[in-house]
Amino acid sequence: MFNFRKSKFTFLSLLIALVLIFGAQWLSGSRTEKAEALSMTNFGGPVLMSLVCCDGIMIVVGPPAPGRFLFGISSIPYAWYNFATPGANVLGTYNPGGSCRLLPYCYPIIPLDGTIGIIGSSGLGI
Repeated sequence: MFNFRKSKFTFLSLLIALVLIFGAQWLSGSRTEKAEALSMTNFGGPVLMSLVCCDGIMIVVGPPAPGRFLFGISSIPYAWYNFATPGANVLGTYNPGGSCRLLPYCYPIIPLDGTIGIIGSSGLGI
């Protein structure tokens, strides 16, 4: 025989458990996104030099916001894709820290200012 009370209790228990699980995941995910967004820093200027590393491409950017950055597998390029061409102007964001391990043996290690998150470039560096 069907027990309506027991069925109602089971349904409510399941509903509360799902709300708690998905609510915790949603809250923890939103905090992570905010923390990542706060850690990004801007850079921009002409590309002075680029060098192939074991884990990406090192790009040396001149003023007004200079530095040495790694274009890695998680970096997102935007239009024109001239980010490794000396003379092209670039603009983007980076996470502080990172290193370039030189070919062919991935040694020595060059410390960098950051790892690129997103990057865009000018057409011909003019």
